[in-house]
Amino acid sequence: MDSVGHMNLVSFVPMEVRSQVVHLRHRKRYSILRNAANGHDPVEVFDRLRCIFVHIPKTAGKSVKSALFDGRTKGGHRSAYELMCIFGPITYYRYFRFAFVRNPYDRLASAYYFLRNGGINDKDRAFAENHLYRYDNLHDFVMNWLDMDNIQIYHHFRPQHQYIYTRRHRCLVDMIGRYETLGHDFERICNRLGIAASLPHHNKTSVYDQQSCSYEPSSKRKIRDIYKLDFELLGYSY
Repeated sequence: MDSVGHMNLVSFVPMEVRSQVVHLRHRKRYSILRNAANGHDPVEVFDRLRCIFVHIPKTAGKSVKSALFDGRTKGGHRSAYELMCIFGPITYYRYFRFAFVRNPYDRLASAYYFLRNGGINDKDRAFAENHLYRYDNLHDFVMNWLDMDNIQIYHHFRPQHQYIYTRRHRCLVDMIGRYETLGHDFERICNRLGIAASLPHHNKTSVYDQQSCSYEPSSKRKIRDIYKLDFELLGYSY
């Protein structure tokens, strides 16, 4: 059969069947990825509820994990695409996928104060020593450190849309909850999963006011420019 005939034959095979063939072909690779992931952020807890949670830093993710997965998950801030590679596309799209996001102004301030206060591990403390302590305050940090390259250095400053959208801005999750309406959206997730759970609060940054952060106009403009796609794709106002 020539290549044209083969292409025509393939076009008649349903997409779902072709996806299953691809999944089986790469099942061993997915299995290796899942086993490797278990040592860092156990993924089998997602199988129990048939859901996948994309944990974006500083959006109450640890509280969500503790409430839904009995505190069995460790750290880990994998993107939706990375999780799709670990679970395989068929399983990934069969599961209920969700994430929480936060106003970019507030998230940046929360991350800054959280890390400046020592974070939760040695990596956080090392990052703060190398990148934060040289700046006098949040405004100084924004104006002299924050740029398109530096925000990719550490996951706390990585744009939120990169965790849940493709480069062509296609959303990879079923539901995007908001930090600002955490209780209501968490209840929606519980209803979707058919479970009852209460939401604790972890890693609250004590020195950071949970209300909107008061930035100087120049630092606010810079944050708006740096996180432009977060504002636009996630529906937050400038």
